[in-house]
Amino acid sequence: MKDSEIMEALEEQAGEEKNKSSMEFDSSAFSEEKTEEPGGADYQEQPEGPIPGIDVPKPMTIAQAMEELGISKDEVIAMILDLTDKGFIEEEEELFHGKVKIKFRTSKLSDSGKFIDMFDGLTINKQAKAEYFLNLYSLTGILAEYNGEDLWDMEVNDRAEWVSDNIPVPIYRFLLEKATKFHAKIELLGSKEVADFF
Repeated sequence: MKDSEIMEALEEQAGEEKNKSSMEFDSSAFSEEKTEEPGGADYQEQPEGPIPGIDVPKPMTIAQAMEELGISKDEVIAMILDLTDKGFIEEEEELFHGKVKIKFRTSKLSDSGKFIDMFDGLTINKQAKAEYFLNLYSLTGILAEYNGEDLWDMEVNDRAEWVSDNIPVPIYRFLLEKATKFHAKIELLGSKEVADFF
């Protein structure tokens, strides 16, 4: 190889290295955390409080939650007394001009565990299927009685099967709304704020 060829090859290689290095990411700018001291040239004070243009909802007070649920302080006290005296809370309601009678009762912890075990055993590949089971067990976990049929002593899985086989879809959907409100009341009782409020 001639000297001129060697020089050309070296220049070509140097040109490739230069192009290659200019395309590489320079991480040195991020290697050290830069902190500017107050009063420094690049220091910019961060605003305290909410960020302009972003509304962050304030937590609801107990009084607001009770108002939203449509329950009075006396009803909350009665529920607390039932829970402490009887170990559960029950609500009875007549729907559709007395054609459907239901009774909700706070769910048993053992039912929750059985539901979790059953849910873990399912192969759920669709969100709709997961929502179906969550809704079904949300209702059957608290449904103690339906039109005189006592469901409370049934295992939670048997109760879920009974609900699936015996309650028409429109009534089932309506009961889900009622169950959601009942769950919200129970959730309210479980908050630390209620203990402090009463």
